[in-house]
Amino acid sequence: MNTLSKLIAITSVAVIISIVGCKPRGAQSAVSGDAAQKTYVAPGKYDEFYDFVSGGFSGQMSVYGLP
Repeated sequence: MNTLSKLIAITSVAVIISIVGCKPRGAQSAVSGDAAQKTYVAPGKYDEFYDFVSGGFSGQMSVYGLP
């Protein structure tokens, strides 16, 4: 086995290990919808924070509830 073959083999193993190791730890909980249920605000309830955004010269104004 020459040096180039060894280098390619080592690089391939390192890439595979880094890809497998980059999976987020909480990935399963994000898929189950828990994050959406925590931030849901029922109609008639108030959010903790509001964001007021103006449209500049058009006079448009938007209000966003931020969880």
